[in-house]
Amino acid sequence: MDTITNSLIKTKLFGGLSLAEVETISPLLGCQQKSCPKGTVLAVTDMPVDFIGIVLSGKLNTYKEDVDGRLNLIRKTGAYEMFGVDIASTPSQVSPLIILCATDADVLTFPYSLIASPGPVPNKFRCVLLKNILELTANQNMRQLYKIDILSRKSLRDRIMLYLTLQMKRKKTSELLIPFNREEFAAYLCVDRSALSRELGRMKKEGLIDFSKNRFRILSDFND
Repeated sequence: MDTITNSLIKTKLFGGLSLAEVETISPLLGCQQKSCPKGTVLAVTDMPVDFIGIVLSGKLNTYKEDVDGRLNLIRKTGAYEMFGVDIASTPSQVSPLIILCATDADVLTFPYSLIASPGPVPNKFRCVLLKNILELTANQNMRQLYKIDILSRKSLRDRIMLYLTLQMKRKKTSELLIPFNREEFAAYLCVDRSALSRELGRMKKEGLIDFSKNRFRILSDFND
């Protein structure tokens, strides 16, 4: 099994396909692999994005830029997760987002058109891949609905508490390791890092939460 096939078989995009089937598809995709230092920009606002990307190692951050230039964190993408597909599957294929490497990363890309339209990839495999893309995109949309709910809260305290409560309920845990550092958490909540740090400090002092770096516990019930 070659390196590319070994990577593809680990992704949800190729879920439901056997190793032999992925080995059949892999040479047909025209995959390009590259190593990207931290800070590398993979997409910017108004850039054409006609590819599907897969993270092989490292992490990517996807941001939406406000009119005032502030970057709001939309999502983080880790190893064997996809990026770019939600843009490539639109009619315009023009990015409204900024995608950059949060760490050194290795990525794999291939043209979206190869699975969107009949061509070298057999239709029976294309149908599976398109079904997986639909499910992955739907899951992303659901996560965005949660974020909209969080950002609809007027106070920063309510945003923090709702985010932590939703994540703890989803993961069925009383202690949560969030996937953000302070700067990323602030960007996710659409606030300044200094404002977030001050509010977290107040909440800890008041006995609402406890935290160490990015590990959190809720100490007081949050009435949504």
